[in-house]
Amino acid sequence: LATWQEMLKTIPGNHYYLTEKQYNYIMDNIFHSNGIPTYGIYDRQGTQTFTHTGYPGKDVLKEKLLEVVK
Repeated sequence: LATWQEMLKTIPGNHYYLTEKQYNYIMDNIFHSNGIPTYGIYDRQGTQTFTHTGYPGKDVLKEKLLEVVK
């Protein structure tokens, strides 16, 4: 935990701490993933349009985000 908290200081963006129960619910029922990081993109209606376990790369994320905001 201490190592991860130190690493977070060098990673920009928002970071949220979850309980084990919250984490398991999200990973099992929303992302259907067992890995971190998992990226998810949702449209304005709340429909998940993209999910990826592991970093997909900035170009892929940009493309998927632009598709959603059209």
